Amino acid sequence: MFTIRIKDEYMNSLFFDGLDVGKSHFVHETNDYVGTVSDEEFDQFMKNNNLIVYRNLLKLYENGEVIGTFSVRD
Repeated sequence: MFTIRIKDEYMNSLFFDGLDVGKSHFVHETNDYVGTVSDEEFDQFMKNNNLIVYRNLLKLYENGEVIGTFSVRD
């Protein structure tokens, strides 16, 4: 399981088709949207949005812009 935290300004430009319940996985907290997804959903979300990871950061492949963070849940 993964917890994903996405910056507000990127929520409307991402694809959530690979998640079982789509965008409703995420709830708004302060300046971010936070959601928990399975390992398979995380992989699909990364592929669908052309994202890469660096440490705990989620980055756009095209320009390296950081759109959020993630952490592994036990």
